[in-house]
Amino acid sequence: MTHYVNNEPIPNTCPDIDKIIDTIRSIIIKLRFIFQHSERSYTEDFIWIIKKLDKIAGDMEKIKKDNRTLRRWGNEELGRAKEAEEQESGGEYGTIH
Repeated sequence: MTHYVNNEPIPNTCPDIDKIIDTIRSIIIKLRFIFQHSERSYTEDFIWIIKKLDKIAGDMEKIKKDNRTLRRWGNEELGRAKEAEEQESGGEYGTIH
């Protein structure tokens, strides 16, 4: 499969998504530390926040995976379109009779 980087309208967003996931995971680590060293009991609140952040991180991972799949599909479609264009114009793939 050829990768047509120059034809992609948006650059690879996975690094941006990774930054968000890393931030979320850092918040989770900090909340767990606070929870373990807190004199007051915020158990239910912390558990709720951690679960929500964990879900967001999981959702971002899915978006990243879907993004890769969509980019691959787009590149494949572009390749097929270029092949069809070459065939129509009688390019390297042959001539139309």
